[in-house]
This record gives sequence, structure tokens and C-alpha cells, in this order.
Amino acid sequence: TRLPHPFSQFDRLTIAVTLVALVWWAVTPPGPVTGVLAALAAVLNLARQVRWQGLATRAEPLLWVMHLGYFWIPVGLALLALGSWVPDVAQSSAIHALTVGVIGTMTLAVMSRAVLGHTNQPLHAGAGLVLAYCLVTAAAILRISASLWAGAFLPLVSTAAMAWIVAFLFFLGVIGPVLMQRHLQHQAAA
Repeated sequence: TRLPHPFSQFDRLTIAVTLVALVWWAVTPPGPVTGVLAALAAVLNLARQVRWQGLATRAEPLLWVMHLGYFWIPVGLALLALGSWVPDVAQSSAIHALTVGVIGTMTLAVMSRAVLGHTNQPLHAGAGLVLAYCLVTAAAILRISASLWAGAFLPLVSTAAMAWIVAFLFFLGVIGPVLMQRHLQHQAAA
């Protein structure tokens, strides 16, 4: 029943701190300052996400998957902070949280919503899309785990790659026919 907080100074601060943390990380070697900036950005992004009332979206996968995708931002920033302080935490774990986690999940989420909306389909993700979302999440977890657990690197990376591929194949299996039907309808109308 509570609405998400509107965009405010808190959101601006979170974005600014995140930008400073990522630029600092990009131009300096990992160290204590990077760790502090990344940790602060992680906490702010997590607080920002909590303000959005994400749990209220759990009944609709097209919505909760966007919250899941965003959640990888504080995870990636936290891993970046840890990697700046603890040499055994590979920086690649943060990179994979931000790429496989954020970009992979958000790509599926936005493409799903856009295709369903633009083809006049119900805005609901069925089992095939939910499976794609779960598989891309598994791919992110497995890839990050591979960066953190060198002893199982190859099996974890291989399994992550398979989960990633199968996620996008499920997406294509659900969305492909929707797009083909739309294309055929346009051809018939012309």
C-alpha cells in the first residue's frame, strides 16, 4: 500500500557517489579510497532500492526482474569494495556482477517488457520468461563464484556460460513467435 519514494536529492546523491566511485576505480589502482567509495555507493544504492518498495512487485515477474537487475549494482559495488581491501577477492567478481548481473538481467527485463508492450500482448511474463530470468541470475552467481573460487574456475565458468546461453534461448523461444506473429500481421495488412 506504500508507494515508492519519488526521485529526490537522495537519488541524486546516490548517483553522484556511484559515479565518483566508478571513475575513481577506473583511474586508480584498487586501494582503501576505492574501497570506501565503493562501499558507500553500495550502501546508498541498496537504500535507494529499498525505497522503491520492490517486494510489492513479487507477483509480477516483468516488474520484480527489474528490481533483481538493479540489485546487482550494490552487489557489484560491494564486491568492488571487498576487492579493494581483500587481495583474495578478485576485481573480476565486481565486473561480472555489474555486467552479467546488471546488464544481462536488465537486458532481458527491458526487452521482454518492450516486446510484449509493442505487440499488444498482456504485460505478464509467463514461465518461459521467468525461467530465462532465473537462468541469467544463475549465470551471474556462477560467474562471480568462479572469480572467487579458483579451484572450481573452469566448471563454474562453463556452467555460467551454458546458463547464459540457455537463458537467452528461452527468451528467444518465447519472444520470437510473438515477433513473428506481429510481422505476419503487418504483412497481411499491407
